[in-house]
Amino acid sequence: MTLQDLQQRLRRLLRRFSARPSAIQTEAGAEALPMRSFQPHWIVGRGLTMYRCQDFSRVPRTRRQAAVALQVSVWSPFADTGWRCVWAGGKAMVWFWDAADVNVQGELLDKAAMERPATVSQVPEPLFLPRGQDGARLVQCHDGYDLQFWQGGVLLDSLWTRQEPDERRIAWFLERIGETADEALLVEAEMAPEPWSRSESPVEWLRARETAIGVTCLAVLALAGVWQEARYWKMRLATGGAAADLTVVETDVLPQLSARGDFVDLRRRNERLAELFGQPSQARLMGVVDEILPSDTAVFREWRFAEGELAVVLVEDAEEAVDRVAFVRALEAHPWLSGVRAEQGRRQGEVRFRMEVAAR
Repeated sequence: MTLQDLQQRLRRLLRRFSARPSAIQTEAGAEALPMRSFQPHWIVGRGLTMYRCQDFSRVPRTRRQAAVALQVSVWSPFADTGWRCVWAGGKAMVWFWDAADVNVQGELLDKAAMERPATVSQVPEPLFLPRGQDGARLVQCHDGYDLQFWQGGVLLDSLWTRQEPDERRIAWFLERIGETADEALLVEAEMAPEPWSRSESPVEWLRARETAIGVTCLAVLALAGVWQEARYWKMRLATGGAAADLTVVETDVLPQLSARGDFVDLRRRNERLAELFGQPSQARLMGVVDEILPSDTAVFREWRFAEGELAVVLVEDAEEAVDRVAFVRALEAHPWLSGVRAEQGRRQGEVRFRMEVAAR
């Protein structure tokens, strides 16, 4: 499938969703046409137009349209000129006419054209006729005949006549473009509902499709809104379902979690109590330390036992000192006691012993 076939199928598809009328204006006047198109066209008859073809290949692409507009002002004998340009590579095919003679009559089109005739696209008649193959041909127009010469998809020259030209007229036309042929094939072509090509400025393109663009934008916004709304409700339903599931889980698991917390607290309390009850009493400790004390004359001046640590202050007899090394070794030899440290007391004759008491 070629690009032209794809374009034709697309145009046929667009025409299924459109029924906009078109009208043609000739020297005899204006009349509505039975064909329907995607947008209304005010067709300028070939007899009201002039034609030129020029090569603008050396002009930068961004400046070609401005160059054509300048050249049209040179070609045109009219004070106010309307024109259409179709590009084929760097070559411009230009039809131009007296804008004062071409008046869009909205009543021949539709209500929108009546209200805003300036937005109706003005297109020359040859663009609604089939493009030609290489060579000369004579096309019967709505009013008169169009003698054309095509080469490489470009309309090199065109001449309109009110009556069918004779052989001498055709030979003269071909001679002026350097062709040796002496005849042109007569073509009776039916007008297409859409032009095969046209060149519009961005402003004209927007004006001609203002309604369609507005409807499309509104449709896109509406679809976006519907999609966002659907997404919102989908998320809300999913969140609601998850919340319901979470409520069920909490209802089933919460008692178990509460019981587990109570169990952990109770276990910690029991462990703490076991630690407390597992340690020996102070009376037992006093008995143990007294048995280990090597001196009968030394007495306890201070005794403090808390959180598994025992601190003892002994007062030595001046004549019989306590053997501290032997006392420390004897204390560490007992299974309840460990980490024994001996320090000099604050007063003379005092010895402070610190040790850790293990659980029984």
